[in-house]
Amino acid sequence: MRNRIVREIESVKNEYKEKIAFIELEKMIVKKRVTYLELFEKISIIEKKLENNGLRNTICLLYFQSGIDVVATLLACFSAGVIPILRTISPNLNEKGFYKQFFDLVKEVRNIGCVLVAEDLLNLSEECKRNKINFMNVKTEKCDRIIKNINRVNETKIDADIIQLTSGSMKNSKLVKIRDEQLFANLNQCKKMWSVNEESTTVTWAPHSHIFGLVTGYLLPLYTGGTSVIMKPSDFSEDPVLWLEHISRFKATHSAGTNFAFQKCWENYDKERVQGLNLRTWKVASIGGEIVKHSTLKNFYEKYKKHEFDFRAFSPSYGMSENSGVVSSLLPSDKYFKVNVMNEALTQNKIVEQVTNFSCEIVSVGTPLIGTKIMVVDTKSGRELCGKEVGEILISSPSLCNGYMYGDNEDSFRLIPGNNGEIESYFKTGDLGFLKEGQLYITGRKKEIIISKGKNYSPYEIEKCAKKISDTKLLGDGAVFSVEEKIVLFQEILEDFSREKIEKLQDEIKNSIKIYLNLKINEVIFLKEGQIPRTMNGKIQRLKCSEIYKKIGTKEIS
Repeated sequence: MRNRIVREIESVKNEYKEKIAFIELEKMIVKKRVTYLELFEKISIIEKKLENNGLRNTICLLYFQSGIDVVATLLACFSAGVIPILRTISPNLNEKGFYKQFFDLVKEVRNIGCVLVAEDLLNLSEECKRNKINFMNVKTEKCDRIIKNINRVNETKIDADIIQLTSGSMKNSKLVKIRDEQLFANLNQCKKMWSVNEESTTVTWAPHSHIFGLVTGYLLPLYTGGTSVIMKPSDFSEDPVLWLEHISRFKATHSAGTNFAFQKCWENYDKERVQGLNLRTWKVASIGGEIVKHSTLKNFYEKYKKHEFDFRAFSPSYGMSENSGVVSSLLPSDKYFKVNVMNEALTQNKIVEQVTNFSCEIVSVGTPLIGTKIMVVDTKSGRELCGKEVGEILISSPSLCNGYMYGDNEDSFRLIPGNNGEIESYFKTGDLGFLKEGQLYITGRKKEIIISKGKNYSPYEIEKCAKKISDTKLLGDGAVFSVEEKIVLFQEILEDFSREKIEKLQDEIKNSIKIYLNLKINEVIFLKEGQIPRTMNGKIQRLKCSEIYKKIGTKEIS
């Protein structure tokens, strides 16, 4: 029996047969278009191939570039009873890096049934043969069966219709088990919250392997009968403003991005290039995947308001794989909320509101979705906190996942008595924040907090204070992390400097952080723009930064 999501989308197909479902782009060129009817014909063909090759009740790795093929194969997996794990392939592949990531994932999953692709990049089929892993190109008829007994899973034991990797470095990604009803619950809430319907057009560049990109760019437009325009993530990385040009070109109503994406768009603003740009139709600009910064939204708006971008379109959001997508969001119809919190108070997990040079701006990510409950608790005692304290965020919702494939489940969930006497399961997100008048504010991540002399420092605030120097325009992004007893800052610089200038900038940055946060930074290491490691959707990988520092050392990095 087809799962809930496929049934719902199939009913949409019956109503909008000849309507364009997806447009696939390569830079400025339209590479493919597919109607709802054509999409379901593709799904049916792939579904039969999966069934004919005996892949029901197997876990399959889907290695695809962003585009129409991946969504057709995903829905075919749902229909055929195959449990998919989505990965995004960049066209600019580094062979060594790709195969390391691939075999790390195969080792982590343990019981891969088959690898599914739409094109045999980097001779993956030969590598699979050598390592006795089943391989299938969904555009051909046969599965290259390497081993006689295919790896099957106990459906009840796995308890998942899709396995989603959490964001972050591969080493720290977890395998999240999601049922179709949980994913559907989140899609249904997003549909209502952002007013997505059959008249909506979405432009997406976010990778389909991340829950943020999968929900906002692929499944939500399809479920609502809209049209989605798909960019390659690499095209966005190479040219962020191209994203806005496509929004203008296709008169998009919805498009989502990370804080990093909006930052890169205002940093790369080109007055001559964007003369004909018009963002008037962009009604919902959802922002998620990392902490949302008020300065980014303000700077983006100042650059693009002359192109009819409406500040009210901003929809700062909070979500995660473990909740099958969005947890909370500030709706375009809501009032925009931000608070100014004293830095010193924040280091002690206290909220003291005051606007000074020694305070930071924190943006609300809205109220919880209907049916979702949020609790903030003390990180040590577990007691529930009031709105004047920072603690760990716990969530309970209809779209909450069934846990992880291997381990971490007992430590990740907390059972709490509900109002009706029943026991409710809350997920411990590992994120820090506070609630104020029903609005959720995110301050950081437990594992990334810098602890010095008994005080807690958010890396975001350290990185912000690093740029409060006289030559702030010389500095790009920063990433602060701790290694043993040291606090280290990787700081991107936008120009080449003499040794003397570099030493002067290092001292200025250290002094700035000392003045505003009363925190001593042991080392400031300059990198060229774009060298700080990030995930495909732009999130800084601080753990990877610390691993690079430990492995290579200061001199080699410099």
